[in-house]
Amino acid sequence: MEFIAYCGNDCAQCPVFKATITNDDALRADCAKRFSNAKILLRPEEMNCYGCRSDYRCTKITSHCEILRCAEMKYVTICSECENYPCPKIEKYCPSGCPNRDRLDGLVPWRRDPEL
Repeated sequence: MEFIAYCGNDCAQCPVFKATITNDDALRADCAKRFSNAKILLRPEEMNCYGCRSDYRCTKITSHCEILRCAEMKYVTICSECENYPCPKIEKYCPSGCPNRDRLDGLVPWRRDPEL
């Protein structure tokens, strides 16, 4: 089963997701170090996520995500379902040609077919 984030990110490629589904504490520690910055300090035990569309996600990371907040507010499953797609947030974080954008564009093809 594929886990695709609101923004088109493939969760199966995310190291936090991988650490969660494999219960890999070494990978959790690596993720905490890799994703911590001056504004947010992450601990290995916080590196648990089944994707931002699940109830079990790393809230310290996702709480800063503009796309997640917007998608949840609009009750869309993925951003390409939104009537405003592509919006400035998508243009900023998922510009044309990036893998996430390509994935989003392909998930709801009827949105971009002017003949339908």
